[in-house]
Amino acid sequence: MLDSSLFASPSHDDIERSLACWPSVSGRLKPHAVSAFGDVFFQRPDGAIHRLDPLEGSVTVTATSAEHFNDLLEDKDWRDGNLMPELISLAMERGITREQHQVFAFAPHPVFTGALRVEQMMPMDLPVWHGIASQLFQAEGEEDGDK
Repeated sequence: MLDSSLFASPSHDDIERSLACWPSVSGRLKPHAVSAFGDVFFQRPDGAIHRLDPLEGSVTVTATSAEHFNDLLEDKDWRDGNLMPELISLAMERGITREQHQVFAFAPHPVFTGALRVEQMMPMDLPVWHGIASQLFQAEGEEDGDK
């Protein structure tokens, strides 16, 4: 079972709407988990678990299978580096909380600040967070293409 402090439980529709914000995410996929920061882990038909990261605007392969993903969750170093439990604890100490269906978002987005600051964390619904992040990275890509 996934740790409820490290993972969110948005509805299937919210996950689908969030994934739809990213043109690079398409094809047959099965949502697997959503981190407290809005990373959507999804499984491709080949069994690999991919991670859509709204902080970096990237999609990467995280695990070769669901079993491999579960093994990663047991690895404290992996959890610390990928799920940021210390930042979650710090936010909770400061009274920044979220409903279980929500994720922690940052305002302004770290693309502007270059840092993840607890003072900028706020609860947000997953599709809203992904809508904001995807627009930032799509606009950034368009600017790069204009150079």
